[in-house]
Amino acid sequence: MRYCEGGKVSGKIKNVRDLEVYKLAFETAMETFQITKGFPQEEV
Repeated sequence: MRYCEGGKVSGKIKNVRDLEVYKLAFETAMETFQITKGFPQEEV
């Protein structure tokens, strides 16, 4: 994470994909997809 004094982000965020929360959410979504891909269709 890019933090400096006072909790402000250092550097500029050029894209939503630069945000750590986006990266974590995307990774979680992909893991969830992989886990549920094997579920029976009636469970989805």
